[in-house]
Amino acid sequence: MRKDGSRVSVYSNHTVIETNGVGKELYCIDIDLSERKLFEEALRDSEEKYRQLFEAESDAIFLIDNETGHIYEANSAASRIYGYSREELLRMRNVDLSAEPDNTRKAMQQQVVNIPTRWHRRKDGTVFPVEISASHLTWKGRPIHIAAIRDITERKKIEDALQ
Repeated sequence: MRKDGSRVSVYSNHTVIETNGVGKELYCIDIDLSERKLFEEALRDSEEKYRQLFEAESDAIFLIDNETGHIYEANSAASRIYGYSREELLRMRNVDLSAEPDNTRKAMQQQVVNIPTRWHRRKDGTVFPVEISASHLTWKGRPIHIAAIRDITERKKIEDALQ
């Protein structure tokens, strides 16, 4: 407790040390954790905002390793669109969702950022058209990309009907 009566979180370490065999002294070290607590709270708030934004998106959002194609993260829209649970998606690679795996590998190697039409496959085997936007970055020392994938089935039907 501070002089003004406010409470403070501290880390305390108490040590008893003998001094020349004559007696013992108690050493106490208190470290104020107030700033750390504020930082931890800000971090939790930031993570919650990220999670809400990530989950609110209607497009499938994936965090994918550029070298292996491993899916590190997927939002709930990805589960809904592809028919896999989040846990199943996190055990997959991006080529497992593609009906054109060679094109997917090539786009990943070339770090393509916009793909107007690509064909993907749902868990039930249905092939459907998607539009992909990607951002490439480094995460935990690994080259990755965030892919926003939109199901364009309805748009393709309208385009085909107009032609």
